[in-house]
Amino acid sequence: MKDISILKSQFYSVSKWSGGKTKELYIFPKTSSYREKNFDFRLSSATVSLLETNFSDLRGYHRLIMTLDRSMSLFNVETHEITKLNPFETFSFEGCDKIKSYGQCTDINLIYNDNYLGQMEAVHKTTSSICSSMTTQMVYTLCDITCTVDGQRAYLLKTNHLLVIQNGSPSPHNKLELSPLKPCSKVIAIWAGLSYKKDSGYMIKGS
Repeated sequence: MKDISILKSQFYSVSKWSGGKTKELYIFPKTSSYREKNFDFRLSSATVSLLETNFSDLRGYHRLIMTLDRSMSLFNVETHEITKLNPFETFSFEGCDKIKSYGQCTDINLIYNDNYLGQMEAVHKTTSSICSSMTTQMVYTLCDITCTVDGQRAYLLKTNHLLVIQNGSPSPHNKLELSPLKPCSKVIAIWAGLSYKKDSGYMIKGS
């Protein structure tokens, strides 16, 4: 059995961080707190307003980050590795890594603890079918779209809406078909998925 909900932008929690503002799209459990670091996973979007920023220490968590508009460079202080992150590319790192970022952008972050496997991908309008059995799936929209779940109900999602699918266990394969309602850029949404390590189900893209 699956539970499907739609979260709208006016209900997101917005707060300040050292480099700009962050918008919490979803946190689980719902009663948990990012500040207290007692959450299992969290999806958020942040504006990076400074040319140089230090990422927060989130030891005990794994992180995936993607920029939604401009490129940025990520510098690992300990290994001296530099990664140039272009828009809609995913970069994974540990929450305890000391990372400096260079460049102003808007990004999206998936943070999860060690009980989970996580994945985050950009959904292009030319490859807008997703098949996955991950326990939790989230679709964050970058334009107005419809999302049809398992060939049945179609959900109307406005820009910056979040569709959340919570599957029971064992988790079935869900097929999501995303269609833009009007001409838009190449990327129409960001898909993120999480599963317990014991029953992961990675995403398969279709056309």
